[in-house]
Amino acid sequence: MGEYVSEAEVYKQSMAALNQWGPQWKLHAKVNGIMNEKQGRKRIVELTDMSADRVGICVAYGPSLVRDILSLKKLYDAGSEIICVDKAFKKLMEHNIKPKYVILADANVSFDKYLKGLETEDIILISNVCASIEWTSYWKGPIYFYVNKDNINSEQMFMPLSGIWDVIPASSNVGNTVIMIGIQILGYPKMLLVGYDYCWYPRENFNFIGTDGKMTPATLIAKDSEMIVVNNKGKVIYKLSPPDLQKFDLASPFYYGLEEN
Repeated sequence: MGEYVSEAEVYKQSMAALNQWGPQWKLHAKVNGIMNEKQGRKRIVELTDMSADRVGICVAYGPSLVRDILSLKKLYDAGSEIICVDKAFKKLMEHNIKPKYVILADANVSFDKYLKGLETEDIILISNVCASIEWTSYWKGPIYFYVNKDNINSEQMFMPLSGIWDVIPASSNVGNTVIMIGIQILGYPKMLLVGYDYCWYPRENFNFIGTDGKMTPATLIAKDSEMIVVNNKGKVIYKLSPPDLQKFDLASPFYYGLEEN
């Protein structure tokens, strides 16, 4: 019913992304590098084991965050430490939950939608050096930059461009970066994940990547123990049985080969 993409295909996709977004990432690396110089050359290694005596609550932006926000608030009020992805920051602040760390990985995460107007003093921002310069220039608290290590060795480009040499592997996806930094840098002995579910529910719209690699606006429908993908014209384009759902993550661009109906 499906197959993993080969290493060669993953490499090809990574190079295509670099070719498309590379100029923007290079600009951001230079600007963020200058910003780091101005703030005294902070290094992410300064945060090593800073939270080794705490249990970290890692907050992503899946739909369960809204459902569980009141329970999360109780944990926060009881003294729990919060580390969150960029898009979850505003939702937390709206509920008087002030994270200790915010992780920024995307060059184009919306400033107006997820950050504008929020207080950031005394909150640590941990940012990919290629991430949004709107966010980093607005941020009032400390900023610690890192360079993502990937399968095409792009870190060899962005380290000298930025003057930042601290590398975190597999840290381009912000949800994964929270976990990587929580383990490798902050030293959490245990982590509780909140909002790390699928980013849609049945009947909710999303973009589906088909076997041809193209994105199709679609809706996910649960029916007779299957998840059915329907395009915006109402046509069933894919069916996923429970075994498929265990193997494939529709949110990931690295899985293809789903059998077409």
